[in-house]
Amino acid sequence: MPTKIPQNVEREDRIVGPLTLKQLLWVLGGAGVIVGIIRYWTTGYLYAWEALILGLVVGSLTLLFAFFKYNELNFLGLLSSLARFFLSPKQLLWQKLPQEEAEPPLVLPKRAKKATLKKERVGELKSDLERLSHILDSGGAVTQEEEKEVADRIAALPVKASSAIERKEDLEDIFEKVS
Repeated sequence: MPTKIPQNVEREDRIVGPLTLKQLLWVLGGAGVIVGIIRYWTTGYLYAWEALILGLVVGSLTLLFAFFKYNELNFLGLLSSLARFFLSPKQLLWQKLPQEEAEPPLVLPKRAKKATLKKERVGELKSDLERLSHILDSGGAVTQEEEKEVADRIAALPVKASSAIERKEDLEDIFEKVS
């Protein structure tokens, strides 16, 4: 049996006349606030001009919230987008400085760069080895004497392990020294 498939599922259903449920709730809420303003005016809590100004403000906001659409965006969505725009950080664009204000780039010779990198790598290697030997040797608790001994052992290690260990016998000698 063939079933009927709705064609426009994004359109809201009309509840009362041309009003959708959201629009009806906005209009009822605004009308309730305006009735409250009129009751305050009749009991003497508000002057006539105060009641008129409050009624106009509430009525116009009610109409905006109920019926305003801009690019498929209702007034509440527009207000939230506007608030998000003003509260979020703005992206700054880079602008090239004039030549006289720009600092000249620091130029290092290629060998100096490589030497600096090698020193940094050796320092990183030694710090990693110190941490590992500290954990393996003492289980976490090390006295100052043991720490100095570990630092001395690491300082004695060759910088390039691949050039120092060329034969299997050299590797066995290193393991005997460590243990």
